[in-house]
Amino acid sequence: MKYTTFVALIAFVPAAFAVTRVTAADSPLAKRSCVATACSCQGVPNGLFCGDGLFDCIPGHVYQCGDDGKRSCDFGIRNSCEKCGKLQC
Repeated sequence: MKYTTFVALIAFVPAAFAVTRVTAADSPLAKRSCVATACSCQGVPNGLFCGDGLFDCIPGHVYQCGDDGKRSCDFGIRNSCEKCGKLQC
């Protein structure tokens, strides 16, 4: 009986401490791809902003203004953009 318990512990202990690797593709927080859009961000500081329906920007979507200050990319719907029109409510 003692031998069986010992063998079972030897098999179980390494499995209990095994590390599971999660890749970015498996993560629910994986980066979204940037989709080029007609939304103009002229006059908007470089960075993220919520679309407001003006200048071909879709309300509720989050955009990133490009380096040129004119072109932007659409990352899709963001809950806070839909709820309050801001990146954080």
